[in-house]
Amino acid sequence: MDLNSTTSAADHKDFNLFLVEANLLPETVRQISEFTADVLFLADAPVNVAASAIEGKGLFLTEPKREGELICPARVSGRRTQAGRYTNHSATPNATMILLDNGNLNLVALADIAADQEITIDYRRSLALSDLTFNDGCLDMRNKVNQLEQMVEQLPQVDCPVRNIFAPNVYAREMTIPAGVVLTGAVHKTCHLSILSKGQVRVVSDEGVIELAAPATLISQPGAKRAIFAISEAVWTTIHATTETDLDKLVEELTESTADELLGGAKNKQLLTVAASNQLKG
Repeated sequence: MDLNSTTSAADHKDFNLFLVEANLLPETVRQISEFTADVLFLADAPVNVAASAIEGKGLFLTEPKREGELICPARVSGRRTQAGRYTNHSATPNATMILLDNGNLNLVALADIAADQEITIDYRRSLALSDLTFNDGCLDMRNKVNQLEQMVEQLPQVDCPVRNIFAPNVYAREMTIPAGVVLTGAVHKTCHLSILSKGQVRVVSDEGVIELAAPATLISQPGAKRAIFAISEAVWTTIHATTETDLDKLVEELTESTADELLGGAKNKQLLTVAASNQLKG
């Protein structure tokens, strides 16, 4: 087993969960991270910037540090050091940011860290300590879900198997969502039931953010827009009152989309965006 690969996968999954919790887009975090005009490079800091197994470049120690020891400043007089710029997120961080009375931030070891080991933090704590405004306060939850959808459209399509089930005057659409996947749903025209029969999810909707564990049932109102993050593999089913059995007509009857625009459809925005990107790369 490649322990680094396993750890990296867990870190990516937790990073995606952090984005959903904070209503952040990866592009927003990337733009802030890659902005270098405010970076103050400390030549005497016992750290080195190098390729990371987690993401891009990371911060590594050049000498061992014991639990509780100062590694180096991360923010000085409003400017980020290499510690504030390159430290990656982890589900099991070995360091943390400490806010000082003067507003500066120090990077401190949470555990013993060996020389050449990558330093990681939990971005949740850093976000809480930061005076940067990641979220636009004027954005309502619907806009945040729409922003998340725009981000998801740039990613490769993930196979989320769908099962269509019919009974007299009832239609159910059951979807299996792999762990770590973020997806956004169609806007529905009718009131219906949403049932989580397996797994654990975090749901971002017009009403806010909630975490659900199976079994759970929601009443979905007309016009609702949701994003779902699967913490573990999940089975999500929507149940509708209808006499229609034609799938194309059903989608247009129940949602503001067409069947081709839904996940897996030929006109799905995510599929088209990725295809266009691949064509440009080719």
